[in-house]
Amino acid sequence: MIDELGITSEEDIDLASEDFFEPEGRPPLKPGRYLSKARELTSKNTRKGDPAVGVKFEKFQTLKGEDVQPFPPFENLYFHKQKSWNGEGEISSVGRYLKACGLPFNGLSPEELKANLNASQSIPVVVVVGWEQDYKEVAAYGQQDGDPKPKAKRTNFFKNQDGTFTHQKMVDGRVYTARAKVTGYEKFTG
Repeated sequence: MIDELGITSEEDIDLASEDFFEPEGRPPLKPGRYLSKARELTSKNTRKGDPAVGVKFEKFQTLKGEDVQPFPPFENLYFHKQKSWNGEGEISSVGRYLKACGLPFNGLSPEELKANLNASQSIPVVVVVGWEQDYKEVAAYGQQDGDPKPKAKRTNFFKNQDGTFTHQKMVDGRVYTARAKVTGYEKFTG
């Protein structure tokens, strides 16, 4: 059969350019807003020993109610406060999460905080998902650039010029892979 195609030497075989790249594997959950009807929360400690809350999502749905695959990411919530990106003051990721669930989050006793976190597990909430590079790849990219400090975040790294996203990208001959990351929570009003 190959003889009928007219292939007589390796020089006749040129199936792709040297810079050809196509993403492989199954992409992570696409960036967007998803509904989480239930979650499992667990007590954790950070590497530094600070308290944290682990969030294991049972499943996501689109805001229209359709089940979403692949399975959503695991997330950690922290108690340290960060500057608000859309207002004044500071808030922790635990505070943002409880606020999105419609529960009190400030000035609570430890017992009230635990009760609110436990109650939040069955409150529907909108989860905002974005993409980031795998942390090992970020460190490698920073070193490759000769940057003494790796670039932890690069805005829209996996976004194409036409507005679509690709889960793998080649830069300077190196392949970078996206992973889904929860970037925020919003109150579900549906």
